Amino acid sequence: MLTNETEVQVALDKLTSLLAENDVIRSYQTIKSRVDANTSLHTLQEEIKQAQKDAVHFAHYDKPIAEKEAVKKADALTKQMEQHPLVTSYREQLAEANDLLHHLTSMIQTEINQALEEEQ
Repeated sequence: MLTNETEVQVALDKLTSLLAENDVIRSYQTIKSRVDANTSLHTLQEEIKQAQKDAVHFAHYDKPIAEKEAVKKADALTKQMEQHPLVTSYREQLAEANDLLHHLTSMIQTEINQALEEEQ
């Protein structure tokens, strides 16, 4: 069992570097970079935000038809975004990375709990 902060930090650094080399994490980081660099996705996000803002404004000024159209536009843009191949890949890679990290933290938690029980 790790007994001091230095040992914990060394173990954490090792774990972090191992994670950085993991194929699942690397795939996630690659697709995330591609999503971040995609200007059409950023434009689409801005259009969605604007349509949502428009809907709120139209609702505030009691313009239900215009509000309904703005909501419809925001929904259509959101659907377009969700179906984009990069977004789909990103979500898949994110889920895999989350599963890996969840499994890893569960293992660490179990080992720590067992070590604490053994000390008692």
